[in-house]
Amino acid sequence: MCLCQYFLYLNLYFCVICVILFTKGDEMNTRIPYLVALSGKTLKQISEETGIAYPTLTSYNQGVRNPKKNNAVILAKYFGVSVGYLLGDEKEPNLINPGDESLIKGLFRVAQGKTNLDKVTEWTPFKDDVSFVKTMLLSTPTLERKIDEIFEGIEPNIIQALKQRIKEVAEEFPYTINHSGDEKSDYHFVWQAWEESDEYKKRMAEKHKK
Repeated sequence: MCLCQYFLYLNLYFCVICVILFTKGDEMNTRIPYLVALSGKTLKQISEETGIAYPTLTSYNQGVRNPKKNNAVILAKYFGVSVGYLLGDEKEPNLINPGDESLIKGLFRVAQGKTNLDKVTEWTPFKDDVSFVKTMLLSTPTLERKIDEIFEGIEPNIIQALKQRIKEVAEEFPYTINHSGDEKSDYHFVWQAWEESDEYKKRMAEKHKK
């Protein structure tokens, strides 16, 4: 990647971060109302058991507010689902664990061109963070409006290209992070940080128990 391309992507990611920081009150189709109903518990009970304030939980349930990452993780663990599923991005309630897959099955998937590298799994570094970032980029309804406001007066086709690229980056994000285990990856620093985390140590301990 040449220096010009590097700064182009750097500016793009900076713009995305700015959009997220200044986007408040956006609604997304989370599965929180469904999970609350499925639990058979009242919002008051869930509030007491999770430590999330009742008014905050009510706003999530009504779709008025989106949970921030910490509360999304708390609720996902409480309901026994992944963060991605809670926020409406993943179709399955629980993440795939590549470590549970047999060698033959894994080789068969690779031969078919199907791998788990493009999905958030139990072995994705900082999986909850990756799920949250991807879902926010793809599911925030006012994202495009914010981009239009920030870049008012810019050639419409350039703006459309920017929006499209942001979505592509979001879709590719799990693959980028999953592939960071490769020492040649430009993002290997993510994997190295993960190896020092409690999350990684927990995964390794669980693996050695099997």
